[in-house]
Amino acid sequence: MSGGFTGIVARLDTGKPGKHFALRFDIDALPIEESTNVAHLPVQKNFRSQNDGMMHACGHDGHTAIGLGIAHLLHEHQRFLNGSFTLLFQPAEEGCRGANALVQKGWLEHVDYFLSGHIGIHDFPVGTIGSLVTDILATTKIDVDLIGKTAHASIRPHEGKNALLAGTALVQALHSIAPHGDGMTRLNVGKFSAGTGRNIVPGKASLQLETRGASTKENNYMKKEVFKKIDGVAKMYGVEAIYSIVGEGISTTSDPCWHNVIIDASQSSDFVTNVLKEVPFNASEDVTFMMKHVQETGGKSVFMIYGTPLVEGHHHCAFDFNERTLSVALSALIEVIWQLNEKANL
Repeated sequence: MSGGFTGIVARLDTGKPGKHFALRFDIDALPIEESTNVAHLPVQKNFRSQNDGMMHACGHDGHTAIGLGIAHLLHEHQRFLNGSFTLLFQPAEEGCRGANALVQKGWLEHVDYFLSGHIGIHDFPVGTIGSLVTDILATTKIDVDLIGKTAHASIRPHEGKNALLAGTALVQALHSIAPHGDGMTRLNVGKFSAGTGRNIVPGKASLQLETRGASTKENNYMKKEVFKKIDGVAKMYGVEAIYSIVGEGISTTSDPCWHNVIIDASQSSDFVTNVLKEVPFNASEDVTFMMKHVQETGGKSVFMIYGTPLVEGHHHCAFDFNERTLSVALSALIEVIWQLNEKANL
């Protein structure tokens, strides 16, 4: 992982005929300063983030641990297994830039079974598995630069082009986009920066935003409306607008056949206590690129939820999860692999 490469693909070929399993574990963190409150368990137990302004506020450190557990178990018991296994430790999920890159590199070719999942999302008891996650939203991540002209704020303000003012108008305009009538839509401007000093007409403003939609159709509507608002505000304030798409995620669903497989496999687990069928995600995940590619090439894909109580929600500075859910997720995945490895087809 040296040189800035933040993903790993691990392959295991048993040398015996069988199915190709692929499992994905996202590993990236978020630009959030982790809480220093003594009530925060990572502070109490001394495993708070060591990197200022960065923390695992979405459970991806747990996903990484699950993936390492899977790798260890597959290696230790490979003599009992058939076929091949690909473990994808994926970077850049938070910006929806990592999964499709791995697809395009060919790591998801000829996959029969694709398994993935997420810790938390809902406040479920430890031992709960959501077998068929629904409502994975399509999304687009957009960066915007508004280029104006600096000027002295008192002597020659009329010669300036105020990019900060344009930016504030744009934020308001974006959040006024009407929702689509056919399905859920979301928009969030998550970062806005502008200006260099109190006596300078700001010559540049930058925004980072995202759109989401219940399907690719609703998200495309939001994306189109965003571009219209950007162009309109730029024209109104006489600034130049430069914008680019820096990440995207599509909508898809798990194959229904997985529910019974997970229920059957969980009968052998000492950790899984309840399997729910349809659990709404109501967020976005670029794992959908992997899922859809496997499905389109004849394989079966699933995205699960691993239940845990949550002190605070995802992307909060005091996010944490009950670490017993790691054993639940690991057990569920291994039992599913073991069951399918002994069968000819799902």
